[in-house]
Amino acid sequence: GALFLEHFQPLAHLAPLIRYHHIHYTHWQPATWHPGGKIQVPMGSYIIYLADRVSVMLNEGRDVLPQQKKIVDYVRGKRGKAFHPGCVDALLDIMGPEYFLLDTISQSSRDVTARLFRGKTMELDEKAVLSWTRFLSRIVDFRSPINAKHSSGVAASASVLAGLAGFSERECHLMLMAGYLHDLGKLSVPTAILEKKGPLNAHERAIINGHTYYTYRILKYVKEFDTLARWAAFHHERLDGSGYPFRIPGSSLPLGSQIMAVADIFSALNEERSYRPAMEKNKILDIMYEMVRDRAINGDLVRLLEKNYNQVEKTMQISQDNSVKEYMAMNPFLK
Repeated sequence: GALFLEHFQPLAHLAPLIRYHHIHYTHWQPATWHPGGKIQVPMGSYIIYLADRVSVMLNEGRDVLPQQKKIVDYVRGKRGKAFHPGCVDALLDIMGPEYFLLDTISQSSRDVTARLFRGKTMELDEKAVLSWTRFLSRIVDFRSPINAKHSSGVAASASVLAGLAGFSERECHLMLMAGYLHDLGKLSVPTAILEKKGPLNAHERAIINGHTYYTYRILKYVKEFDTLARWAAFHHERLDGSGYPFRIPGSSLPLGSQIMAVADIFSALNEERSYRPAMEKNKILDIMYEMVRDRAINGDLVRLLEKNYNQVEKTMQISQDNSVKEYMAMNPFLK
C-alpha cells in the first residue's frame, strides 16, 4: 500500500502512515524496532492501527451499542502495549456518546463524513492526472501476476491506435488514461475468478460482466471525466448492440470506445493466461477478423492494427515490460 502511494506524488506523504500501521506501540522507547532497522513510527500509523483493530471487532450483523463494553475493555487492556496511550484515551473519549458507534456502522457514510470533515479540493495538472490513473491501474492489476501488465498494455495499444486513427495529441493522452482505468471495476471481482483455470460458469461470468458498469459509475464521480469514462467503460459493448453492460449499438458507440475494445482484445490475446499461452500474430488477427464478421468490433480499426501491427505490438510490449518490472519491485517475494 505504501509503495502504491509513493508512486503518486500528491499522496506520497501518506505512505509512511500506511507502511507502519501494523506496528505495536512500545511505550519505553521513542522509536520502534523494525526488520529494516530502528524507525520513528508516525502518530498517524498508531491511529490507523487502533481504528483498524476496532473496526475488525465490530459485528455489523448485531446491534452495535451492546458491543461498546467489549471494545472498551479490549483497548484499555492493550493501552501502552499494542496501542498508543494517547490514541486509546482519545478513542475512549469520543466513544462516550452513543452516536459515535452508531455512525461507524451507518449506511449513510458519506453524510457522516461530510458532517465530521470539511472537504478539500485537490487540483491536478494533466501530468498528475496521468500519474493518478497509473496509480489506480496498479491497484487493479497488481493483485496477481497474471494481470500485472494488462492495463498498461491496453493503454499503450489504445493510445497508438488513436493516433493512427487521426486523434489529436491531447485525445491520445486522454486515451492513454482511459486505458489505464478501463478495468477499474474489476476491483469488485474476486481474484479467484480472474485467475480461474478453465471456462467460467454462469455465475462467475455474471460477476465479470458487471465490472465495466462499476468502471463507469466510479469515473462518473469526476465530472471532467465524461469522455474518459465512456472510452474506458464501454470496451465490452458490441457494434450489434449485444455487448455488456449497457447494450449500446454501434451507431451510438463513441469511436474512442471502439478503439478501446480493439486494444483490449489485442492485448488480452497477446498475454499468457492461466488456461492458455500467449497467441501468435496470425491467430490473433484470425480471431479479431472473426469478431468483425460477427459485428462485435470495428473492421476499419482491425485493418489499421494489422497494417501497423509491429508498431502497436512494440509499444504495448515496452509498456507491459515496465509494468512487470514495477510489479516485481513491489512484490519482492516473487523475485
